[in-house]
Amino acid sequence: MENFNDGSHILYVNSAIQDDTELGRLMHDLTCRDPDKMYSPILAERVRELKETQKGVEIMCREMDKIFNEGVELGEERGFERGKMEAKQETVLSMAEMGISPEQIAKAVKENVNLVQKWISESMAMAKP
Repeated sequence: MENFNDGSHILYVNSAIQDDTELGRLMHDLTCRDPDKMYSPILAERVRELKETQKGVEIMCREMDKIFNEGVELGEERGFERGKMEAKQETVLSMAEMGISPEQIAKAVKENVNLVQKWISESMAMAKP
């Protein structure tokens, strides 16, 4: 068990087990799309509200837009970081071809010398027939 030191707890539950227990009925309700087939009247009422009223649809659309926009931002950040690393790697390989030492290259591109050496080794391995 891993301690997060923040008071939180993570529980893993197999939602495929939907037996006639409180937990089984909850798993059923959490995977059920039809509020008329849910055991919990509270969950059924909320699902019905979110799916069948104009206000609920607007709430869900806002939430979906928010999730989508967060995904776009995360994708852009990852792409930007990947692009920076690829540019560094290209610079490393160009400098290595000029005969500059891995230590000097690492200083120039502000990366760990072990990573620089790894990139150079990988490039040389790929260049071999």
